[in-house]
Amino acid sequence: MERVYISGPITDNPTFREDFARAEKYLKEEGYCPINPAEATRQIAESGSEYSHDEYMEICIPFVRMASKIYLLKGWENSRGAKKELSVALHRGMDVLVEK
Repeated sequence: MERVYISGPITDNPTFREDFARAEKYLKEEGYCPINPAEATRQIAESGSEYSHDEYMEICIPFVRMASKIYLLKGWENSRGAKKELSVALHRGMDVLVEK
């Protein structure tokens, strides 16, 4: 199964978990193996300790590198993290999928 990294706005987005879960479900239905960073970092986020945006990026960028495609959620253009993830994906020559 081809891995697809889900990228989109998380900071200041109260529905990010639902948005990423919806994308994960869609990608599974399309036959992909989605990498959902909202779920992958859930335990860290709920640990009670504060983590910076840069620290989350240190966790997420290796996930981008593990995928062959990136799936951009609506609003990705307004997300500093999603833009950084897209930059890594483009540098690696990955295919880009965009939520409709």
